[in-house]
Amino acid sequence: MQRHVLPSLAEWEKDETNEQKAMSLAVNLSQMADYFWPSFRHDVAKVLGTSDKKAFRKVLRASKPQFALINDVADAHKHFKLSRADRNLTSAGQTVVAPMGWGEAKFGEGRWGSPPEVVVTYDDGTKHHFSTAVRAVVQMWTSWLA
Repeated sequence: MQRHVLPSLAEWEKDETNEQKAMSLAVNLSQMADYFWPSFRHDVAKVLGTSDKKAFRKVLRASKPQFALINDVADAHKHFKLSRADRNLTSAGQTVVAPMGWGEAKFGEGRWGSPPEVVVTYDDGTKHHFSTAVRAVVQMWTSWLA
């Protein structure tokens, strides 16, 4: 967290429309699961009752929708196309810098006035604020590591 996530977060926060910084942050936030698992695998509550890293990621995705978004963005960035059954998006092209108009995402999320930001469009057409997912996942990892 200290060596990768927080420095990536600080860099992204300086320029939240920089796609390279956003992708780097998404990868680092997603990969925290691989760092977290070996450190806490003996604490059943912290690893959500799972018995291996793959199961932990699957339960984490299912129980934490914001982590699922970050994980999909990171995987799509890495592989370009996703075919996992539990994905919410299929390609890297579904994460772009764009404004969001009235009613395109959840009320109270994102920036006021719809300036350009990193937007993730799921396969079902719903749009999501990358920034909202980032903050939720950073908070999740921070609280679990405390």
